[in-house]
Amino acid sequence: MSTGTTVNRPSLPALRRPGSPFRGGKREQTKARNRGLLLESARRVFSELGYGQASVRDIVRASGLAVGTFYEYFRDKDEAFAAVADDAFADLRRRLQAVRQDLRFPFEERLFAAFRAYFEFAAEASALAEVIEQGALRPLTDAVARARELSIQELREDFAADLQAVDVDPELIVSSIAGVCLMVGHRQRERERLDVDEAARFATEFTLGGLRGLLRNFPTDGQRRTG
Repeated sequence: MSTGTTVNRPSLPALRRPGSPFRGGKREQTKARNRGLLLESARRVFSELGYGQASVRDIVRASGLAVGTFYEYFRDKDEAFAAVADDAFADLRRRLQAVRQDLRFPFEERLFAAFRAYFEFAAEASALAEVIEQGALRPLTDAVARARELSIQELREDFAADLQAVDVDPELIVSSIAGVCLMVGHRQRERERLDVDEAARFATEFTLGGLRGLLRNFPTDGQRRTG
């Protein structure tokens, strides 16, 4: 279900060949524009129809381009979906980085904001989430693996100072945070009521409870540990 949040994703930027402002410039801009149109159309079609019901013809019709143009960029529906997924994961990582790296806020608040950003994304990208859980699309599986590895690495780096007092491998902790995101999001989608705030509050308290169990004096007063 949607939270009512609308995300405007820009088209891919036009490319310009260095040192050749006239030859090829217009063609490259047209190619970038067409690919951006196809990606935006694919996002909309997959969101409205679901992966299983969507077709190449639906994507082409929504873009206003010719069928042959689609095949200049993607071999089939699977490859288009994987490209949409890559773009979506990049968007998710930008959202997560923005809320995690604002050190003006204490750890608990940044953790809640990160969970909330993820669950907002999960609500908006429900068609993508369903295909990820099926695990049947190899190009998408590769995209998920890349995104998961980068996300865990970034979580570990962003929360390193907060977690240094806990005598546990930080990668285990951030992997657990990622697992909470996936499973809570999955369960709420099954219930057909992904309440973003409810999910973020539960995930935050669950994670903090685990950390406090590992270290009884884990900070609870809103102060970030720095050393």
